[in-house]
Amino acid sequence: MAEREFGRRQLLRLGIGAVVVLKSGGFGLAAADDPPVNPFGFGFPDIAPVGPTPEPTPAPQAEKIEKYKVGEFFNRGDPDKNYVYLTYDDDYTPRAVWQVINTLEQYRNQGFEVHVTFFPAGGAIGQDKGLWREVIARGHKIGNHTYNHPRMDRVSYQGLKNEILWQEYAVADALRQENDVKLFRPPWGLVTNNVRAVCRDLGYKIVTWTGDSKGYATGATVDRVVLTVSADLKNGVIELMHCNNFVDALATPRILETIRARGLRPISIPEGIE
Repeated sequence: MAEREFGRRQLLRLGIGAVVVLKSGGFGLAAADDPPVNPFGFGFPDIAPVGPTPEPTPAPQAEKIEKYKVGEFFNRGDPDKNYVYLTYDDDYTPRAVWQVINTLEQYRNQGFEVHVTFFPAGGAIGQDKGLWREVIARGHKIGNHTYNHPRMDRVSYQGLKNEILWQEYAVADALRQENDVKLFRPPWGLVTNNVRAVCRDLGYKIVTWTGDSKGYATGATVDRVVLTVSADLKNGVIELMHCNNFVDALATPRILETIRARGLRPISIPEGIE
C-alpha cells in the first residue's frame, strides 16, 4: 500500500493525465529496450530523438563558486578544501557501474573512505534496479540527468520539467523510496534559461564539471584517461566520467591511487558544498 500511495503522489506531482499500469510491487516503467519516450505512454514532441551520444561541449564556468543556490549552477567545490568529486554520467552499462562500486568498496575496506555521485539517464535505471539500491546502500549518491537525455537547447520548459520528474519517478521506483538528492546535471552541460527556471521551480541545484576524463571519446584508453584526470585533480574539482563503456571504470583504481597520494578526499557532491 505504501508503494501504491507513493506512486499516486508522484503522478500528482507531474500534473498531467498520465495512465500507467499498476504492477505488483509498484508502478511499471518502460523497459530498457522500449523506444526513448516518456514512461507514461503519451506523446511528447518537444524532445529531440535520442541518438548516439556526441562529445560533450565544455561545461560553462560558474561565476560565483562559493554560492550553491537552487536554480543556479556550479562546476566545482570549495578550492580551499581537499575534496574532489568523481561523477559518473549516463551509466548505460550496468556491469561497468558494478565494477566502479566494487572498486570503491575495495578501497573503503582498506580504510580509504570514498564516495562518488552517479547521474544515470532513464534507460540506465530500468536495466538493473537492484544496482541502484546497492549504490545507495554503499553510501553513494544519485543525481538527476533527465529521462531521455535530450539537448537542453531543444526542449521546452514543460518538456524539461517532465524529463526531470520522469527521472525522479524512475529512480524512486528502483530505490523503492524517494531520492533525497536534488542535483541536476544537464546533458552536455548546457545550462539554458529553461534549465535554470525548471530547476528553480523543482528545487534543484545545477552541477556541471571542472574536468572531463574523455573516456567516452573514440580511441580513449585507460592510460590516457588516467593522465587526463590526474592533471585535473586538485581541491574542489568535479570530474566528469561515464559508465557507457569500461574505460573510465577500469581507470578508477589508478585515479583513486592518485587521489590518495595527493592527500585528497573523494566525496559525493552533496557533501562539503551545502
